[in-house]
Amino acid sequence: MSDVTRISPDEAHARMQNEAFTYVDVRTEEEFAAGHPEGAVNVPSMLSGAEGMTPNPDFVAVMERAFAKDAPLILGCKSGNRSMRAARALLAAGFTRVLEQRAGWDGAKGTFGELLEPGWSRTPLPAATGTPAERSYAALRTRTRTRWALSAARRGSAPSPGARPPRESPSRRPRRPASRATRGSRPARPSSTRPR
Repeated sequence: MSDVTRISPDEAHARMQNEAFTYVDVRTEEEFAAGHPEGAVNVPSMLSGAEGMTPNPDFVAVMERAFAKDAPLILGCKSGNRSMRAARALLAAGFTRVLEQRAGWDGAKGTFGELLEPGWSRTPLPAATGTPAERSYAALRTRTRTRWALSAARRGSAPSPGARPPRESPSRRPRRPASRATRGSRPARPSSTRPR
C-alpha cells in the first residue's frame, strides 16, 4: 500500500477549486456542524458515544457506495490523525486518488499542544457552519443505499453528493391480476358463514 499524500489547507482549497476534488470531513456530525470547509461532505470515520470515540464500522462501505474508487478525494479531520487513518483505510479498499489535509480543521499540534501548522479554520479560506442536508452523513448514508447509487457505482461513476435520485414508483411489488370477485363495478360479497 502506498503512503498517503498530505497537503496543506491552501493546497486542499486549490485542488477543490481547480481539479474538482471533494473534501470529505471525517469528523463527527457534531464537529462538522460546528464548522467545516465550505463545500465539504461529512462521513465520520469515528463515532462519539457513551464509551467515547469508536471506529465507524460503515465508513468504508458508505464511501464505496458514495464515490467511485478513482474519485478525487481530500480527507480532513480536526488535526490530521483521524483523516490519516481514514485515508489509509480507503487506499487499502482500492481508492486511488486520496489526499489528506494534514493540519485538519483546527491545526496540527505538537507534543505539548503547541500549534505546528494552522488548520483550515485558522486561515482565510471559505468555511461554513451547520449541516447542509445534501452534504450530511445522514443523507449520504441513506441515499447511497438506493438502487440509483448502486447502479452508478456499477457504471464506474458515482452520483455527486448534491444530486437527487430519479423518482421511483411508490410500490415495487408486481401487480397481480384482479380476482373475479374484484372485477367489475360491484365489490364482492362476503361469503356467508351460516350453514345451509
